[in-house]
Amino acid sequence: MREGRNVVLKDDEDLGRWKKLRIPEPRVTQESKGSSDVKLGEEMILEQALAVGDSIDVWGKYQEGDKYSFNIMRGKGDYLLHFDIRPGSRTICLDSTIDTEWPGPLNLHLEDLFEQLASAHPNGDFHIKIEFEEDNMNLFVNDMKFEKQIPYIFDLGAATHVICFVPPGSSQSPWKKISLPKPRQIFQSFGTYEFESFSIGDVINFTGHFRKDVDAFAINIMEDSTNLQLHISIRPQAGVVVLNTMVNGGWGQEIRAPIPDSLAACDLFDIFVLVEENSFGIEFSKDEENENVLLDMRMPHRADFTKARFICFRDVKDNVWTELNMPDGTSYTREIS
Repeated sequence: MREGRNVVLKDDEDLGRWKKLRIPEPRVTQESKGSSDVKLGEEMILEQALAVGDSIDVWGKYQEGDKYSFNIMRGKGDYLLHFDIRPGSRTICLDSTIDTEWPGPLNLHLEDLFEQLASAHPNGDFHIKIEFEEDNMNLFVNDMKFEKQIPYIFDLGAATHVICFVPPGSSQSPWKKISLPKPRQIFQSFGTYEFESFSIGDVINFTGHFRKDVDAFAINIMEDSTNLQLHISIRPQAGVVVLNTMVNGGWGQEIRAPIPDSLAACDLFDIFVLVEENSFGIEFSKDEENENVLLDMRMPHRADFTKARFICFRDVKDNVWTELNMPDGTSYTREIS
């Protein structure tokens, strides 16, 4: 399927697995998602890699008490930016770290910036903006630019999500709204492709290069950034493929399978996702005809698959995914080194 616009349904054992193919009308989205409510303590996934020129905005209302923070993350323990508001000590701590090694290399404690956030508006409203440049971040608090530029502790494009924390047992959240960068075109890192809907029997085909030297690369079939009908994460360093779902910002129970040696040995590989009545069937193959299935997995539907509207690619510096084939036969390709 890499050279044409056809979908081939193949069943060598004549088991009758393929029942129906519906052809939705796809389109590429360029529209901004706008701002959304903050989900406390939950990962707000970046639908695409951060890039130079992007920005993130967060709005909140200042409150006294224990500290609360806004964080741009890579995985569980790597902080591109840790913005920690500390009312008790009347300061804001800015830091970044890898493997949760505190303090990190930045380790700034800023009393003046705290006063700018806490007292600029009589009702306590505040606005934080982070702009991403070539080598560093610019920080604005209530439209006032912080004089120092914040360097990147790891590659900007490797950030995976944003998360906000509040003190345990807090009755009110200071965090109100967040605005993440709007999706760019398909096959940028975390590139986003919008379609109308899926039906039982639809088949989606992905082609990519198997990169053994990276932590993870993934595909999401999703309704929005907090509802993922299917998450496929290939993790070469851990030697596993992980399937999962997200409902209202909460991850479900993972389904794991070891990466077969035959898949790890591939250069190009294909993933075929079949929409079934009660589950997604996921087959990993070493050819586009799906004649050599290397791994066969299944993810039960935990949410309504007909509400899925986006396919989002988690890439690794734009060098994994090369092609998408949708159920209407439309192919999108990209040349990579």
